[in-house]
Amino acid sequence: MKSVVIEDDNEESSNIQPGFITLKIRVQTEIYTNITDIKIDPQIPFDIFCNKVKENIFSQIFEKQFLDSIKFLKKNQEISKHEKRNLEQLGFQNNDILDVRLQLKGGRIN
Repeated sequence: MKSVVIEDDNEESSNIQPGFITLKIRVQTEIYTNITDIKIDPQIPFDIFCNKVKENIFSQIFEKQFLDSIKFLKKNQEISKHEKRNLEQLGFQNNDILDVRLQLKGGRIN
């Protein structure tokens, strides 16, 4: 299986490891938006990638207590968190944006 690297991109994008792409992950709730650049192997299956993104957003306890639902969107089109195709097959390229919309318990989803 291909490796997974999720890290903040604090350096120039010219430092991307060969074969990796940089994605912008925009996490949104009703009251919060955060954008993080990550370096990732585009061959990673989307469902595994989604789990890694969730792990980086939440601790397990916080997720179970507060998360009601999560949506993953590319250019306003929802991608199932169970999608087996890899990022490259889904058309992700360097510097694309993946929107992660969270609905917290008691709130409305965007």
